Amino acid sequence: MFLLILITVACTNSDEAIPVDEATPVVELSTATPTKTTPPPIETTPPPTLTDTPSPTNTPTPTTTNTPIPTNTSIPTNTPIPTETPTTRPTETPTITPTPTPRLRQLTSGGCCVRPFFSPDNRQVLFIDKPTDDAPTGIYGVEIESPQTPVLINQTIGFRNHDRTIVTTIGQGDFTNFTNEVTGESWQVDTKGNRSYFSPDGERIRWHVRDEDGPYDQRQVELWIADLDGSNTRFLTSLYGGSSIAWFADNNRILLVGKNQPADTQYTLYVYDISADELTALFTENRLREIKLSDEGSWVVFYVTYADDPTQDGLWLVSTDGQIQRRLDLPGFGAYQWQDDQHLVYIPMREAGEVSMTLMRIDVTTGEMIPLTNPDEVSFSIANGDWQLSSDGRMMVFVNSNDFNLWLLELGE
Repeated sequence: MFLLILITVACTNSDEAIPVDEATPVVELSTATPTKTTPPPIETTPPPTLTDTPSPTNTPTPTTTNTPIPTNTSIPTNTPIPTETPTTRPTETPTITPTPTPRLRQLTSGGCCVRPFFSPDNRQVLFIDKPTDDAPTGIYGVEIESPQTPVLINQTIGFRNHDRTIVTTIGQGDFTNFTNEVTGESWQVDTKGNRSYFSPDGERIRWHVRDEDGPYDQRQVELWIADLDGSNTRFLTSLYGGSSIAWFADNNRILLVGKNQPADTQYTLYVYDISADELTALFTENRLREIKLSDEGSWVVFYVTYADDPTQDGLWLVSTDGQIQRRLDLPGFGAYQWQDDQHLVYIPMREAGEVSMTLMRIDVTTGEMIPLTNPDEVSFSIANGDWQLSSDGRMMVFVNSNDFNLWLLELGE
């Protein structure tokens, strides 16, 4: 089989399995190093050379101030900045409660694909594939409940809105192509050649424009938004060495990360309020990584590395109202995703000799920690961190590190 290895996003905006009988024995997955290559993270490649962008004299740029907030003419000078807790960033040790028994099922055979994700109704698992020499490359899908051969869903590979009615692809020059796959209508938006991100309601898009010159972590990054049809284009703010992370569920706020000045060593996590034209700082530290916003936007999770104070390294939870900063006292962790707005699912690092991975769930408000799987009952191993939770949080699909097939883990309520 041939597999198209492509950068694609299996998230709420992105948007595209032959089950076996329940009695099928669980396959013990190995930890062998995969021979297939997982696509690199999105946005690591700088965008094309900027042309036709606003003149530097017309684009607000941050100036050196004593505040951690980039200053430009579009941001009020009285922007609120939550002060960080001076001495008490509490470390929380979660409590552990028993786990239910999930069900593990194989969805595909033949070692098919990478970057699987769920359809909006969670009835299908979708993925990019080219199953045979004469088959088209495209988005394929398999029904979760009824066994069948994966079928071609769509030959257009691009980034889609939440309900998968509109797809965006890279156009020529500065333009991004948009197509409504229901009505057939198509249009272009000048994003300076950069990928655009749909707001949750699909009414707006955002993109960021990065300078081409200088060290990558010191380049200025401008945040822009527009209506879906490209009208009402608006510059919001600029940072250095960072990017926009996610839309909030209210369609009015955007999570950002970046530096106030090019030479700064620390990064700050910000919330930009579009209606108020206001930028608020949430957290500042060295090297903020794997930043993920919870479903309803109440929390942000990320990990800190190489902090000036080593006790600050680790996994952090920050409330987006700026009131809570909490480092989780967890054993080594490998990956994590939000199950819903209040629950975080993470995968602990395996000890030497352990074959199976384990899923854990943390209630971020109470600190309760629940093992979702028991290695003695369900054994699994994920290839290259390639896993995705369904939007209702009841299922996980992953690429098996032993056979490179897609498997489904049903987590229950």
